[in-house]
Amino acid sequence: MGDVGDLICGQSPSTIDVNKNGIGSPYVTGPEQWDGKKVYLNKWTTAPKRFAPKESIFITVKGSGVGTLFPGVKAAIGRDIYAYIPDERYILNEYAFFALKSEIGNILLNAKGLIPGLRKAHILDAIIYLPDIKEQAKIIANAKAELAIIGSVEASIKNNNLKLEALNKSILTKAFRGELVPQDQNDEPASELLKRIKIERTQLEKLLKTKKKVARKKSSGKSKKMIIPVIDALKQSEKPLSAQQLLSAAGYPDSADTDQIEQFFLDVRQAINDMYVEKWREDDQDYFRLVG
Repeated sequence: MGDVGDLICGQSPSTIDVNKNGIGSPYVTGPEQWDGKKVYLNKWTTAPKRFAPKESIFITVKGSGVGTLFPGVKAAIGRDIYAYIPDERYILNEYAFFALKSEIGNILLNAKGLIPGLRKAHILDAIIYLPDIKEQAKIIANAKAELAIIGSVEASIKNNNLKLEALNKSILTKAFRGELVPQDQNDEPASELLKRIKIERTQLEKLLKTKKKVARKKSSGKSKKMIIPVIDALKQSEKPLSAQQLLSAAGYPDSADTDQIEQFFLDVRQAINDMYVEKWREDDQDYFRLVG
């Protein structure tokens, strides 16, 4: 690479001479200013140390992005950036970029040592295949065509991943609606079930509020009962319990608030989902018992 081009090593100005207000010369410090399509100029310096010409190739030589290449622009460059300038009498700019891109793995491998990063010799001593200018132009055209195909495939994969994510959400939505499997005609409609649960919950809340008022009139000298999982409450009971009986057996106070009631319902639902507890309805009341 040193036979067909030159290398400018970046040098960083003092931090007090760097700004983000557009004052001075554009300043590039690393690959974080490369968005994949163009160099994002968001830094400037009033005391540039090293300039890179427009027709150059930026190479990251230090830091976490070492080995990253991107098209150069006319700008001052910091110490983490080198600018390779191809001599277009012998090598086209785009061909030099592709050549460096294909060889950067070997360059990094050869550069491993006590001091991390790339030095000037690592890049200029790299050996590449160098055809004549006409063949270079054909190679560039073929490479661009292949990269366009790769870009199209990547875009398609990204689009399909988005569709897959949307499909997953749709499946979950249908699952919760009960639309994934044929419905049993004897099953209670979900809308009716929700209405009934809401009514039962309202009734239970009213009952608990009434008991709460009564409890306030009673002596508070008794020790508080510990709340236990509904599974343990059913084990201790050794017999089926109604919702009200189970609430009491699980240790929920007569003065239970809305949060405690919510926790009770969640505990019951989880126990049923885990198939530890089963529920049935009798005489307009829900009853619970352990499975098995």
